[in-house]
Amino acid sequence: MGVKLDWHIETERIHKRLGEDPDGRKIRRRSRRRIIALTTFMIVLVGGIGGALLGRLRYVDDRIRQDLTDTIEAEIAALRIGNYPDFIALQRSASDAWFTAQSERFQRYQDQKTTANLTLTGAIHDLVIDGPRGRVVLGEIVNNVPFETVWFYWRYSDGWRHVPADYTFWGELITRPGTPITVTFYALDVRLGEALANRANRWWTAGCIVLDCQPSDPMTLHVAPDPSAALAWDTSDPNRLIIPSPLAIFDRARADADMPQALEDAIAQKLAEAMFNDVVAGGAWQNEGTLDAAWLRSGVIEWAAASLTERGDPLRMAFMASYQASYGASAVAKLAAALTPERMIQIAAEVVGQPIDLLAVDWHPFFQWRLDVEKTLLSRGDQGAVIPLWDTQNPAAAVLLRDRLANPGAATGQVQSVRIAMGNDGIPRAYVAVTVEGTPAALVFAFIEGTWRRSV
Repeated sequence: MGVKLDWHIETERIHKRLGEDPDGRKIRRRSRRRIIALTTFMIVLVGGIGGALLGRLRYVDDRIRQDLTDTIEAEIAALRIGNYPDFIALQRSASDAWFTAQSERFQRYQDQKTTANLTLTGAIHDLVIDGPRGRVVLGEIVNNVPFETVWFYWRYSDGWRHVPADYTFWGELITRPGTPITVTFYALDVRLGEALANRANRWWTAGCIVLDCQPSDPMTLHVAPDPSAALAWDTSDPNRLIIPSPLAIFDRARADADMPQALEDAIAQKLAEAMFNDVVAGGAWQNEGTLDAAWLRSGVIEWAAASLTERGDPLRMAFMASYQASYGASAVAKLAAALTPERMIQIAAEVVGQPIDLLAVDWHPFFQWRLDVEKTLLSRGDQGAVIPLWDTQNPAAAVLLRDRLANPGAATGQVQSVRIAMGNDGIPRAYVAVTVEGTPAALVFAFIEGTWRRSV
């Protein structure tokens, strides 16, 4: 058995030395080369077909895009030269209201070319195609100020046509989370949305320093592409502020600013209201309460909002500014925390422990409001709300009141100066110098039952 084993071993060694049959090896190599060549050919063929298809698709996409660009340029050219037939021929809708609206737009553009120095630049800032839908953001210049406007198109069998705004085609929804404020917006409003995301939580921190806020529940600022939307807290979610998109509610929006100043001020006002509701005694007010309380509430909110935007009307805010200057950085916050709907102006003195006649504030805004609100109430026919503003126990004041009620359209006095002094009868009085249609006059208010009432 040992000899047989050695023989087998030797045979295997010889077989390995001799190797594979040369003809078989050649056949195998030729087969391998044919497979490689065929595979390479198929790859090149498929790649070529795919490349041709991609090239064709790119060509078609480029052609569709160019067709839309040509349509836009034709429409702008018609507006530039005032060619109404060419302009209206590029409009399409099943609704006659669209053609009416576009006819008015055409005339408005023609007027603005002379009255507002309108320049139709034709610059395309953004162009998006989604199937048969097209959306373009165009640049315009009005009185040397750059603006943007957004137009929508639909690709019909006879080409692209300008159609009514498609608010579902406003781009992807973007969310910028923050504490406590999250900002959501769609792609067309990216500049506004990012600006709000950068400012909202910084505003909240700054405002709560002014009003001594507590940590707030999470809230959302949502920029809505809805022309009918109003800046307001969502009725279905009290912690969600709806902000109308400027591009959706106006023909155009400024291109050189991330947020219109008026909108920024209004948003700051809404956030200041939320801060006030966080600190005011008893939480958010369910009604306006007394006129004095409503005025103080408005003043505190306006003061807080101005601290966010770092701007405001100095004359309107003079009372709060002087209040804080006289009684410290926390004075307005303490006033807000103590304020309730039933309180009168006396609360401002009580908070800082001062008698009303020694309260170191600028009274000008209060008495101007006091005269203005009387005129407003009379214009509404609300005489019942006017009577408590007067010292009806004073016979002279009662006579003046009857004359005032009989002449609701009389001009309102414009306050020039205010002097507060204690009367000989122990009742503080305010001596208010006004001008009525340019004529000087002197008014006197007595401090009765916590508020200033017209005396003579």
